[in-house]
Amino acid sequence: MTVTIPSPATEKQQAPHAPSRRRIPVWQIGAAFVVVAAILAWAVHGRLAGASSNGIAGSGTIETIQVDVAAKVSGRIKALLVHDGDRVTAGQPIAQIETTDALLAVDQAKANLDAARAQLRLAQASYALQRDVNASGVSEARAQVATSAVRVPQSVELAAIQAQSVSSQVASADAHVRAASAALETARATLAEAGADVQSAQASAALAQANVKRERELYRQGDVSAQQYDVAHDAALSATAQVSAASSRRDAAAKQLVVGEADLRAAHADFDAALAGEQTIAVKQLDVAASNAQLDQSKAVLAGAQAQSHALDQRRADVAVAAANVEQAQAALGIALRGLSETTLHAPFGGVILAHSVEVGNLVVPGTSVLTVSDLDHPYLDVYVSEANLARVKIGQSVDVQVDGAPGRIFKGSVTSVHTTAEFTPSNVQTKEQRAELVFRVRIDLPNPDGALKPGLPADGVIDAP
Repeated sequence: MTVTIPSPATEKQQAPHAPSRRRIPVWQIGAAFVVVAAILAWAVHGRLAGASSNGIAGSGTIETIQVDVAAKVSGRIKALLVHDGDRVTAGQPIAQIETTDALLAVDQAKANLDAARAQLRLAQASYALQRDVNASGVSEARAQVATSAVRVPQSVELAAIQAQSVSSQVASADAHVRAASAALETARATLAEAGADVQSAQASAALAQANVKRERELYRQGDVSAQQYDVAHDAALSATAQVSAASSRRDAAAKQLVVGEADLRAAHADFDAALAGEQTIAVKQLDVAASNAQLDQSKAVLAGAQAQSHALDQRRADVAVAAANVEQAQAALGIALRGLSETTLHAPFGGVILAHSVEVGNLVVPGTSVLTVSDLDHPYLDVYVSEANLARVKIGQSVDVQVDGAPGRIFKGSVTSVHTTAEFTPSNVQTKEQRAELVFRVRIDLPNPDGALKPGLPADGVIDAP
């Protein structure tokens, strides 16, 4: 087969006449298409090679977090509340399993719980009755309890010790009051004597000052010698010092008087406390009476308890078993209610429904996948770099990503993790020769506001590494 293409030269020569055509073999047209395809491939390769020259290139597949929402209870699918491609929020109901069996299980668990509680009330009533029967023999306990008798002489002895202790405290406090009173009187006398000494010293000082003043005038007039004047001056200084010493003794005596008054008040307080302690003697005497009463009561209780101890222990065991049955029934009700709540399946997180695995009416068992939810808002791309380029990759670096499904569009991502453990290159990324090389995985997070990135799309990324 051939295709005819007009020749420009022929058209120019034969313009007035019918146009002539020349035929081009099909193989030449095919060769032309091959050349064009090669040029386009070279352009694309050149663009990626140019990017790789300034960064680190890698290939992989767009991936997302996907979760298969599985049934935890058995039953038939009653309704699928969402469709493939629907966007869901975390906790949103997405499927419903029939609740008939679950509701029957809840009713059965409630009935069992009511029966267990009734059995517990019966056991408690039987125990209370047996306990009352045991209490009727309290009067026989007086002959059985010996240990309670020890408290009676102990209480008597403690009461005597308390009385002796209080008496000693009162005597000691009284002696303290008398001693403090005597010390206070002594302090008052000492203060009065010190005051008199101060007055006497002040009078002597005044006389000495007058004498030194007179001697100073006579010395200036030449009527007395310097020696006489010095004697008078020294006498005045000595008299002043005696005033200071007397004042100090008076101040010390005043402080001692304050101390004595405080000590006397403390002594009176001790005395009052000692007198108040006499009330504890009456308390100890009441304790003696209480010990005697307790002895009588314990003897009566012991006799009755020993007579009916075995029956009471059996009733107590019945109550414990009934209480355990109530707890078991409550746990069974909780399990049934939990099973009822599990008939509604919820989205584990916000995302998009990728696919459904069952249809309405299908019977599912625990573990059966019902719907698959994918987090399309946060896709990622794993690429692999060689050990030579590992040091150039850093967290947060910008990455240009292109996918086959969106030619010409560049998605801006960023490096979020760099594995430090070497692994063999996945077989779906490199050639057979490169698969045997040890590389390091680098994860790139990508924004996906319009949902253009789908899991499974082949992608090429260039990390903006220096």
